Amino acid sequence: MEELDQFEQLNEYVHNQDWKGAEEWLQSALETTNDKALVLYNLGLVYKRQDKTLDALEAFEKAGEMNPEQAPIWNEIGLIYDEAGRMSKAEVFYQKAVDADPLLASAWNNLGVMSFVKGDFAQAQERFIRASDLDPESENAWINLADTCKELGDIDCEMRARSHLTN
Repeated sequence: MEELDQFEQLNEYVHNQDWKGAEEWLQSALETTNDKALVLYNLGLVYKRQDKTLDALEAFEKAGEMNPEQAPIWNEIGLIYDEAGRMSKAEVFYQKAVDADPLLASAWNNLGVMSFVKGDFAQAQERFIRASDLDPESENAWINLADTCKELGDIDCEMRARSHLTN
């Protein structure tokens, strides 16, 4: 029961966007939990919310070392590098994410963005199709697919992708 109360406290911090309180709770949990990778992953997310990018990167990297099968960890590291403009490094981690979990739609979408930026529109299209198939509710994937189809001059593809945005 006490453990449930503790998680309710963390949920309250997050709900109230009290990132400092959540950070302190997670730091404390690192000392007592068996699933350090999960706590580190969540700590990384909290650090990102506070714009503590280097701390977030360190937490995600430690989590990834402990639990390399967790694709969201690698995707988050990719996002950090992407936001820093380090596209090649970001792409490595997005690829690592889809290698760990080929069903992670957001990582496929991110890989598609990398292809689009490089001008490889055919590869971008494949990746955005994969992302939209895996997560039909992802507006980003449909928008990205429509924009890619437009670049390829495939009007039918563009219209089909845009039709998912109006449904």
